Amino acid sequence: MAVIETKNSTIYLPSFGSNYTTDISVILFFPTDDVTKTAYTSMITSSVTDWFNKYVIVIFNGFKKLSFTGNFWTSIQSEFVDVITKNNLVVNDISLCFFVNSSSDSSLVQENMSKDVLSSKVSNFTNLMLIDPYPEGKIVQNIKDLSTKGTKTYLIYNTLNWNAKFSLKFTNLSSLVSSYSFNPTPINTKDVNKDRNKIVGKFFTKWKSVIESTLITPTLKPDPITENKGNKEFTENKTPEKTPETNSDIENPVSKDTGGKLKMTFNGIDNSTVNTFSISNSLEFQILIDQTVDSQNTDDFSDGLDDEYTETGFEGLEEAGIILTPLEKDLQLSVAASQEDASTGLTPPGTPANIKPVSNFDALLKLAGDCARELGKNPRVKYENLKKGYIKGVHGLCPQGTQAVIYAMTGVKKLGQQSGNADYFSFKYNKSSFPSSHYNPKIKVGKDYWKDKSKWQVGDVIAVGYTGGKPYGHIQVWTGYNWMSDFKQNALQSSHVDWDTPALWRLNENGIKAVSKQMGQIS
Repeated sequence: MAVIETKNSTIYLPSFGSNYTTDISVILFFPTDDVTKTAYTSMITSSVTDWFNKYVIVIFNGFKKLSFTGNFWTSIQSEFVDVITKNNLVVNDISLCFFVNSSSDSSLVQENMSKDVLSSKVSNFTNLMLIDPYPEGKIVQNIKDLSTKGTKTYLIYNTLNWNAKFSLKFTNLSSLVSSYSFNPTPINTKDVNKDRNKIVGKFFTKWKSVIESTLITPTLKPDPITENKGNKEFTENKTPEKTPETNSDIENPVSKDTGGKLKMTFNGIDNSTVNTFSISNSLEFQILIDQTVDSQNTDDFSDGLDDEYTETGFEGLEEAGIILTPLEKDLQLSVAASQEDASTGLTPPGTPANIKPVSNFDALLKLAGDCARELGKNPRVKYENLKKGYIKGVHGLCPQGTQAVIYAMTGVKKLGQQSGNADYFSFKYNKSSFPSSHYNPKIKVGKDYWKDKSKWQVGDVIAVGYTGGKPYGHIQVWTGYNWMSDFKQNALQSSHVDWDTPALWRLNENGIKAVSKQMGQIS
């Protein structure tokens, strides 16, 4: 771990090798003026010692006289972003912790939050931690405003820590606690003595594990893989990677008669079974961990295919083995012509979805509709529309629908919070990506992927760009039943696809575990 002193803060930067992923959470701690920075740092280190080796910790020198110029929050980020970038890491999300009067109206942080943070200049705040706050008007309003961006607030306090002259402040606090729907519920320590020096520890004793579940730390990348060009089978170049732990809540029916139901199997590098569970029907899908590779070492499945596909929409597809009915061809032409911008009709985040394992495909779509409300997706992205085939004017929001379904399939909210149009996730623009915590880097695929269903793995996301100047592209996820976007698809989108652009995003080990846990009860 490196300790870096800047003009306004001390940065604690954990060390990871080149064989680790790069996304990492950043936690900003703002002190109070009646406890020294040294004492505050000691409170933090004794409460969350292991965080210093997992996440980037930034402890500011104060909250009033911070030496910044220009946009306040941009300047705050400059304290740590450059340092992180130089160490080959990427900021995934930011959490804030305000101690006592760093939450007051005199704090530059609170003063500038509404105009800088809440104007969407900064949007990736995951957690807001308030420890014995000084509840004047600005922090009260900032809490409410941040909640519209999906930030979760944690509050602990003890009124005995304040002198009687601050009773008005706690009238504000009582009003805040009673009038605002906190989740989780704020905690009054009700200590009969002042506990200012202990309250940081009490806060993290209560909520450390909950907050930690929302944070990202770099993880080991899969070992490099080489491809056998002769038979297109993937073989390990180094020692086999560690087999993921089997989810103890999911029965492994490998040795049982599955009664003709679809059996979805997660295999390790050596094809030893990691996890298997039944879904329905009579097909079998396998998720092979050893196909998570860098695009430079991966077959794009387009060897030997012709270039006959043109702006006419489907010419050359049948020769490549992609067969669609006349009705499906007409439908896909309409899909390609009617896509909408990914940001169309977004709303403030709504009621949290009740994330729990689903027992059938319909339950998955119902949960995806609830996830769409929590994520603030367009009201058209709902269960009633997700379960239908394409309807012009109702559908056309494929990134929003796809992300809601992915959230439902994995139970991982951040997988539904990516910005950008469908073709941003393809090789057309390369502007958007799925978090490396659950997905491998995208790889190129071609028409072979469309025609060979054995290549499909549950959780696969296919993003494409269009030809002929058609905007936005299309993105969809394979659920094991149907390809899903904001509607239930009969087939992978083929109309007007620019075959230089298709990108496959495939679940990594963590993603496989999440899908296994969330969808293991499907039968």
